[in-house]
Amino acid sequence: MQTRDIIPALAELNPFDTCVVVGRLNQAGIPVSLTEENLLAVLDRYGIAEALVTSNFARLHFTHRRGNRWTVDFCRKLSPRLHPVWVLEPPAQPGRTPAREAVDELRQAGAKVVRLLMGPAATAPLLWCWQDLLAELQARRIPCLLDFGSCNYFNCSTASVPTDTEVHHLRDILLAFPDLPFILSHASGGLGISKSVLPLMHRCPNLHLDITGILHYWRTAALDLGPERVFFATGMPYYDPGTFIGNVQYEPGLSLEARKIICGGNIRRLMEAVQ
Repeated sequence: MQTRDIIPALAELNPFDTCVVVGRLNQAGIPVSLTEENLLAVLDRYGIAEALVTSNFARLHFTHRRGNRWTVDFCRKLSPRLHPVWVLEPPAQPGRTPAREAVDELRQAGAKVVRLLMGPAATAPLLWCWQDLLAELQARRIPCLLDFGSCNYFNCSTASVPTDTEVHHLRDILLAFPDLPFILSHASGGLGISKSVLPLMHRCPNLHLDITGILHYWRTAALDLGPERVFFATGMPYYDPGTFIGNVQYEPGLSLEARKIICGGNIRRLMEAVQ
């Protein structure tokens, strides 16, 4: 009886996956690419109610506009359970006008979440480079997934481990835009996430973390800072979704309400606030 109380049903948690990548992947070790033919079946198999969908078509092609439009069409065609993630880098031209046009375009397309590319082959997290675009995103309260993954064809995974230098530059961005929610997305690999991330989360309440990293890290963040700072994600197809479903479902250190907040309450709350 006690075990049954600790382990909630997946339907009760209502999981909302914040990191799903679709499209054909040219990376060794990936068991299957997620496509129009199989994505909903995979979500159903693991009891995932909704998902934010990123396409590598958008991540790997510059400009990202064509891939972003493809992602929107993919989600609309397939299911209302799928929500497109709009991939962004800052316009080369300075000033608020180009940035405003970029944000207007994504909102008109129906996107409510963006993925900011800051890793190899993308735009480094330098405040002077991003500030105009972030100002426009903050005005619309649009949640930002931070992507430090590689954006080249030799390693196209969203999985990444931001360096201490990148974390240091990220601090400037977080402090400059305190009302803009940032989520460190798919921060995983090697020896795990940089130890400087958790101290930064203590100093910047607008920085959040998903659960795809080293297990104790997200649990520590949830216990020390509250479940509102942690988001459910699987990183599929790079990782097996069952691992991360189980990590939350079977976590005895969190209350049922905390697990509900992590599994979907947080991202739904942020998306409802988008203007």
